[in-house]
Amino acid sequence: MISYTLRKGSPEKTRTDVVVIGVMSTKKGLQAAPGGEPVAEAYGRKFTPLLAALGFKGKAGEVAKIPTGGVLKSPLLILVGLGDEDRLTADAVRRAAGAAARAVTNCASATLALPAHEPAFVRAVVEGFELGGYAFTDYKSGNGDDRPGEVVVLSPVARNKDAVTALVEAQTVAAAVARTRDWVNTPPATWRRRPSPRRSWPRSRPTRAARSPWRCSTRSSSRPRGSAASSASGAPRRTRRGW
Repeated sequence: MISYTLRKGSPEKTRTDVVVIGVMSTKKGLQAAPGGEPVAEAYGRKFTPLLAALGFKGKAGEVAKIPTGGVLKSPLLILVGLGDEDRLTADAVRRAAGAAARAVTNCASATLALPAHEPAFVRAVVEGFELGGYAFTDYKSGNGDDRPGEVVVLSPVARNKDAVTALVEAQTVAAAVARTRDWVNTPPATWRRRPSPRRSWPRSRPTRAARSPWRCSTRSSSRPRGSAASSASGAPRRTRRGW
């Protein structure tokens, strides 16, 4: 289970294994999205040529990994494309956080410096990261979960009550969706079938004679039924049961 921390801070000074920032396309070219500007400032004039050398276009869902080489406190920087600046919405941030979750592997901690200047964006970041990193590993040997154990969400409104509420609600919704996905992915044979209490099941299975349209009657009577020979010998008399 991932432990989330919402706080203020600068991504270039945060000591975690990975730092994630967003990159959007503007009229002036590629620029760091809100929350990731300090990282671009730490690289200075090398930031834009670095993106060009990687062939990073800033498209929605695009991901690039860059070793920081001491420029940041974190050893690895992950860039996530957000698309055009005019289309920067909470839904776009949620999708970008999901793409980042799939790229962040084999690390103990991560910092998300994505746009989180409003409570709605805080919720989008947490929901996207939780749902994007979902994996059904019930039938895999070992733990199977390589997601970070601690995630720091940087936001200028970290001390806002609404932002804290948005963080809690995002975790609750993501946990419910993950549980539902587990139910869907679980094979049907795993579930133990139980009879409905409203339906009365027979205690014993009906015999073949009871299920046949013909039944045999061996009852004896003082009065002869049918022919005298059949009555005298006691042979069963076959009668057709109504449909």
